[in-house]
Amino acid sequence: MECERCGGNDYYLDSEGERQNCDHSFDEPLLRNVALAMAQAIINGSRRDKYGDNSLPMVASLWSLYHDRDVDPREVAINMVMLKLGRLKNCPDDKDTIIDLIGYLALYYEMISLAMRCHD
Repeated sequence: MECERCGGNDYYLDSEGERQNCDHSFDEPLLRNVALAMAQAIINGSRRDKYGDNSLPMVASLWSLYHDRDVDPREVAINMVMLKLGRLKNCPDDKDTIIDLIGYLALYYEMISLAMRCHD
């Protein structure tokens, strides 16, 4: 069975997105930290570098044109969450999909938090 932390790669990304050597020994509560760190490294690292800080507003603009109505970026995030949940129904052990799901939820959380701050 491959290591849950590193997936057999002998390294993993820590909460700062830094590469760390894996000793393949850890306790179960750490697994949730690994998932969170992986999602964080993706949305604050490679995907952010590739697609920009938050591409959901741009996607919302495109969906607005297509659907002929205003689409809020938060709707895009929730729809992407639903897409990922649909994928998990067919492949419930797909760790990449789970990490993507965590990332979309984090972006959604950020958007609603910023919106609430504007209303305070």
